[in-house]
Parts: sequence; C-alpha cells; structure tokens
Amino acid sequence: MEIENELETLRKEEERLKREQRRNAQQELRQTLIELDIVAQRREHLRLRAAEIAERERVEKRRMDREARRHARITEAECRSREEMAIEDELSAKYRLYLWEQHRIQCELKEMAAAEAEQTKIDRFWGIPTYLRWLKEEEARRKREYDLKVANLREICIHVRVTRPFADEVGKFRERDTNKIIR
Repeated sequence: MEIENELETLRKEEERLKREQRRNAQQELRQTLIELDIVAQRREHLRLRAAEIAERERVEKRRMDREARRHARITEAECRSREEMAIEDELSAKYRLYLWEQHRIQCELKEMAAAEAEQTKIDRFWGIPTYLRWLKEEEARRKREYDLKVANLREICIHVRVTRPFADEVGKFRERDTNKIIR
C-alpha cells in the first residue's frame, strides 16, 4: 500500500514537473517571439527611416536643381536686361518710367476709391448709431434679467420666511401647502 502511494506520489510529481517544463518552454517561446517581433519592428523602423531619408535627399536635390535653374534664368534675364537698357537711350527710359508711374497712380486711385466705398458701406451698416442702439438694448436686457432675478429671489425669501412682504403685497403670497396668507 505504501509503495503504491509512493508510486502515485512520484507519478504526480513527474506530471507536475512535466507541466512546469511545458509552461517554462511556452514562456521562453513567447519571450523569444516577443524579442523577434521587437527586432523585426526595429528593422522595419530602420528601413522606413532610411527610405524617408532617401526621399528627403531626393526632394532636396530636386529643390536645389530647381533653385540653380531659377538662379541661372534670373542671371540670364538680368544680363539681357542690362544689354537692352544699354541699347535704349535715356529719353525712352524716362518716358517708360513716366507711363509706368501714371499707370501706378491710376491703379492706386482705383484701389483707394474701392476701399473708401467699402469702408463707407461698412460704416453705414455698423455705424456709431447702430452701436449705441445695441449698447442701450444690451443694458436694458441686463436690467430686465437683473430685475427678474431679484423678484424671484424676493419671492423665495418670502416663502421661506427670511423676509416679510411689503404692506401692499400682503395678499399676494400664500403658503403652498396650507394656502394661508403670508404676513
């Protein structure tokens, strides 16, 4: 009997050890998978970062090429302009300047007239009389709200008997549950 009990105890102990080994193996496998996933994520992050840097460098190179071409065009245009101005005589330059100034003056006059018309329209709509009327209405609205609040508060105070009604108000206020006049 004792031998059977010892055998049973040993068998149970073996099963427990096997379960514990399986559990440990599963935990190690999970940990390994987590570490592999972290490594894969790092590699992916590095790959994406390298791709992003390469894309930034490509965009920067295109921008610099565009800037160089623009600079070359500007330089060429300036050179051509200098040559043309050297060819033109002083009188034609002064005449073009005069025409350009007249055009600029006309454009500024049109813009000023349009701005003044717009401002006049705004002033008519939102003018000072409108603003003053709005201020008066706002003050009247606040006064009405204040008076209503005071009246409600007074009524509450009379019903809870914090204050008593005035002589001309004696018949107005009654107790809610007994309907007696509050004096």
